[in-house]
Amino acid sequence: MSVENKIDDDSKFNSLIRPNTGKRGRIRAARITLDPSEISHKNIVLLKTFVTPGGRILSRRLTGLTALQQRKIRSAIKRARIMALLPFCDTHKK
Repeated sequence: MSVENKIDDDSKFNSLIRPNTGKRGRIRAARITLDPSEISHKNIVLLKTFVTPGGRILSRRLTGLTALQQRKIRSAIKRARIMALLPFCDTHKK
């Protein structure tokens, strides 16, 4: 392999490398569109969709929510748990 061929091969790989833009990850569109008025500790049906059967809150990566929506969902779930509208864990089943 000559030096010229090696340079040509390297240039192919350099085009595949993403330039450093200072941002990490990829931009995602929200899978679910929620109004802020819909997110409430009283809306148990909505909140149950964001909790696993074991009682853990699903991450933003899995739900596809924006950061603001995820924070509001998290605080609403915590309020509902304190008011005994949602269980803290799933071990309370018979």
